[in-house]
Amino acid sequence: MEQLSVLFQADYDSGFDTRRHIGQSGKLDYLQKFNLTTALIEQLALPPQLDVLLNRARHLIDLCGVELICPLGRFSAGLCAGNLTVQSYELKNGSRVRYLSQGVLTGRDIDLLDDIQHCAERPLQLAIQHLEVKRMSFVDYLTGLGNRSHYEDSIGRLVNRSLREHQGFGLLMLDLDHFKLANDQYGHLLGDQILIAVANVIKDSIRESDYAFRFGGDEFCCLLVGGDDQLNQRIALRIIHAISQHPLLAKHNISVSVGSAVFAEEDNASSVFVRADNALYAAKRSGRNCLKTA
Repeated sequence: MEQLSVLFQADYDSGFDTRRHIGQSGKLDYLQKFNLTTALIEQLALPPQLDVLLNRARHLIDLCGVELICPLGRFSAGLCAGNLTVQSYELKNGSRVRYLSQGVLTGRDIDLLDDIQHCAERPLQLAIQHLEVKRMSFVDYLTGLGNRSHYEDSIGRLVNRSLREHQGFGLLMLDLDHFKLANDQYGHLLGDQILIAVANVIKDSIRESDYAFRFGGDEFCCLLVGGDDQLNQRIALRIIHAISQHPLLAKHNISVSVGSAVFAEEDNASSVFVRADNALYAAKRSGRNCLKTA
């Protein structure tokens, strides 16, 4: 099978016009189905898998875009906006695939799309499952915030972008005050309720472009895209104030200490973290329930 796949791939790479070999029925032959399915299974990341699907389908039909709409979001390749002809297919779990063309799709085109989609259906479902597992591995089970793994992935990308575009970002380290006392006195059920309430306060206090994480215990962190000292201070004080006004948190004397740092060109992911963490400890030493800046 591998040899057949390699041979057939050579037809694509050499510019071979597969449309001359389809016939009037508009059906793919076995090798075409095998080659398409193999290529899609080899790329389970979204949206790159859609790029593969669109590029292969374009050898057969004049398409301009492919779009996947699923519970995890909307993913696309090519042109997917404007006055376009759409051929749509339903997948499991409420997902949908849309093939888009700037021209009218003929009956033969739709027959080909039926075959293409039949080949793509299982690989697309695997790609959705792959993304779901990846996202689950990045989420704190209790609060729904990102976990430490998600933080490492996110700050790595922000560092690379900042060095490339010469634009910093903000980092806030947060640690709850008096959490252990409440957790020990009233039990883990209340402790979980406190952590969930704090996570909701943080999510409501940052912008849509920012990231929030729980490292474990009562430690939280925020990455503020394009942030500077002023933005860090504004969001940190917003969180401190919101926690002080929250009925459950105020009842149990929960407050938060915050350490702030802004990524500079001489920084790396480790050094900016250390600066923010040191500022957090300075806030703890200064009486808690306050912000300190590195």
